[in-house]
Amino acid sequence: MINTKPITVAIADDNFIFRQGLNKTISSFEEFSIVINEEDCEVMFSLIEASPVPPAICIIDMAMPDGYKILKQMKEKYPSIKVLILSMLNNELSIIRTIKIGANGFLLKGSSSADLREALTAISKSEYHYPEKVQMHQTDSRDNLLVRLSYTELEMLSLSCTEMNMRQIAEQMNLSLSAAEKCKEDLLRKLNVKSRIGLVLFAMNMGVQPS
Repeated sequence: MINTKPITVAIADDNFIFRQGLNKTISSFEEFSIVINEEDCEVMFSLIEASPVPPAICIIDMAMPDGYKILKQMKEKYPSIKVLILSMLNNELSIIRTIKIGANGFLLKGSSSADLREALTAISKSEYHYPEKVQMHQTDSRDNLLVRLSYTELEMLSLSCTEMNMRQIAEQMNLSLSAAEKCKEDLLRKLNVKSRIGLVLFAMNMGVQPS
């Protein structure tokens, strides 16, 4: 039998009870091993820098002070480390921001242990993992998908990757809010994705740059 080493995981969460519960849950997964478990993002990052071998995955609560800053530093210095974001709030713009910085996955606090295991397994094997409602379901080629988009839809796709809200996007495109919303819905349908976050993931995979 081949002895496979467990996938190493670092945790940063300032809620002691939640962090201990997270530690206990992940430790019960035989394919994963907790190597860092801290209440402070900067301490976790310092320990990673001091480690001869960085962990494969980091879990960060984005509600923590310096959460975004540490995520950015992590992806700049250790691009191979996969980062799973935890949050109490399913806020679309916050998720988009973490995607743009480089997060590989998002999970709501309070998700089941099965969901946590699925998220960790997915990002350890691939690039992204987000809840089903934001997943993209791409079944066509890049060229076939993009060629079907109008200029307005391409502009909507690009602006969806910014941190503008829909009213700001509508103003940028010189559209009414209702016309901008309809453009977004048409784009979701054409690209077979379920939300604006799905549009961002699609755009990043297709190499579309924000306006």
